[in-house]
Formats: sequence, C-alpha cells, structure tokens
Amino acid sequence: MAVDTINYDPSLEDRLRDPIQHLWKATVFPASGPSFDLAVDGELAVSFSLGWSPYAQASLTVKTPATAAERAVLDGRLRTYVSISLGYAFDAATTDMNEAVRLRIRDVVEDVIAGTMKITLQGHEMDAQDAVWSKDWNGLIPRAGVREAIEYILAQSFNGPVTIYNPGYGLGYRPDLVADVNPNEGDNIWSIVSGIANSAGLKLWHDGGYTWKLLPRYNTTGDTYATMLRTGKTGTITSITRSLSRTEWFNEARLVFVDMKDGLGRPMIGRASVTTGPYSFREVGMKAYSRTVTGYANALAADTAARAFLKTLSARGTTYTIQAAAAYWIRPGMIVPIKTGRGPYERQLVESVTYTPLNGLMTLDTIKNEDEEIA
Repeated sequence: MAVDTINYDPSLEDRLRDPIQHLWKATVFPASGPSFDLAVDGELAVSFSLGWSPYAQASLTVKTPATAAERAVLDGRLRTYVSISLGYAFDAATTDMNEAVRLRIRDVVEDVIAGTMKITLQGHEMDAQDAVWSKDWNGLIPRAGVREAIEYILAQSFNGPVTIYNPGYGLGYRPDLVADVNPNEGDNIWSIVSGIANSAGLKLWHDGGYTWKLLPRYNTTGDTYATMLRTGKTGTITSITRSLSRTEWFNEARLVFVDMKDGLGRPMIGRASVTTGPYSFREVGMKAYSRTVTGYANALAADTAARAFLKTLSARGTTYTIQAAAAYWIRPGMIVPIKTGRGPYERQLVESVTYTPLNGLMTLDTIKNEDEEIA
C-alpha cells in the first residue's frame, strides 16, 4: 500500500512525525461584492462525517469586522459562503495550503462587548433540508434514472442548478426507482432525495467544496491509505481509545417505507441481516436497527437500502477514537492503518474527522470491518 496525500505534498506523511507549523485562512465570499478575510480568534473547527448531514460543517470565532459592509454580509439568511483553507509551513519561504471547505453561513452570534462573532457553517445539504416540495412539480420530475430525478428535485430549493458526480452509475440508472415518486405537498426536499438515494443502495452528500456525490457509502478496497497512524516516539497519535461495543453495532436492519405499500396494503419494509461470521444473528442473537423513512421503493429497492445501512451499522462493533497531528487531506471513507504498541497495523476506515488547526490536531472516528456476509 502507498500513501495518498491527495492535493498535499507526499512528504507530509513523514513531516507530521516532527513539529510543524499549521496554517489556516478564512475568507468570506458574499453573493455580491468583494471577498475579504476574517481574523480567527480562539476557535476554528472543520468536520466531515458520512454519519451526519450536512457531511461538511465548520465553526469559528472571529473578530468582528471593522466595516459595516463586511458585517452586513455575515448573516445566515443571506447566500454568503466562507472558504477555509488549511495547511503547513515547511520553512519561512515554503508553504502548502489548500481549500478544505467552502460552506454557507448558517448562524452568526455576535458578542457585542467582546467584539467577536461565532459563525457556524454548513454544506449544501442545508439548502435542501430547509426547503419543501410543491406537489405541482411532480409532473416535471425526470423519470429516466435516479440521478436525473435527484438533480431536478434538489434544484427546487432555488439555490442554483445541480450536477451530481456518480461514476459507475451515471444517467439512466434504475429508472424503476423513480417511476412512482410523487411527493406530497410540503414534503422536505432532503428527505425525498436521500430516500431515493437509499433505495438505490447509494448515499447522497456534498463534499463541502463544489461537488455533489451519489456513491456507495464507503469502499474498503484499494491499495492506498491516507496516513499511517501509530503510537510511540515515531508516531503522530496523541490519544487513542478502542471500543468493542454493542451499543452502536447492529446485525439486522429494517427500514419501514411509510409512503409505499406492499401487496397487503402494509408499509413496504426493507430487511437486511448479517448471516455469516462470528457476529451473525445465528451466532450472537439479533441486534436490530429499525427506522421509519420517507421515500419511494419497491421490495427490491427497500432491501437494497437496508443492506446499505447495515453495511455501516454492522462495522461499528470495533471502533477507535483517535487524536493525532492533523493530516488535512483525510476524509471519511479513506483507509488508515493503525498501530498501537508492538502489535501489527490494523486496517481501519475513517467514519468522521474533525480538524482543529489552532492546536494542529485532528480527531478521527474509525471503524473496522469484520468478515461477514449481509443478505
């Protein structure tokens, strides 16, 4: 396996094992007018997680801008975005910094006496979560495939056209899943599109930059890793906890599609189970996850959605929470080999990552897949 530092210098895999200066920059991009930089004051956190929506979120505390024009655009009701760049200084003349996110302002709380503003930022999923559907649009939904329908529905939040990145699936994929999608008046737009994605066994998210993605939840195959994480003098880990838990782990998933009926007039139910391995329901009993969902699915699509959920839920039995030197290229879905003490490296999957560049650290939640078969 080889390290893949994406858009950062590959030497950082080794440089992070020694002290290095961390860099950050926050720049405001109003809907109109010039951009300007913010003075970060005491707090900056950037997070990514496939377990929540929006996938990309951030919070920062800044000094209140001096000009009225700049203060006026720092308003969660406006279409104002903040770009956060993260990186490193190799020496006085050489830096390596890239944009980590460009997110829309959600909330601004100003401490008038202290002269600071706390700003929370969220990704484009927020736009769909805040918008509702008009039943008059049902006849305009493209029925040629999952992607076409989702792109149209997302655009009805009135936040511009949407183009989704989904290699391997593309246009014309599973038109049967959207043939009967006719949302009700006032349905939440995000619930509609995420339900369609789930029915195809896919996850829909925005990467926090410029791209919508419609892809499997994660993939543990491949011959690259994000970074080697280990304890000890040559490692970058500052703290680590390992959990072998039943609390967030499941070997059975049932999704109840309340908008659809089966042949007996009951809600459509998608089912999936871990059928082999040491943690199958036959070996350890059933630990079931049940959830009522909105959306539209036939029997096959309902089961596919349940299998997609269970693939993540069943992997949560062995998890790590790790604090380490911040490797700003890591994103959920990447592989990180982890080594503690004299034991071997253990292949783990990143489920979430939060960067706190003011102290040069990141916090990872990772999960380990067990050998199992989901049916």
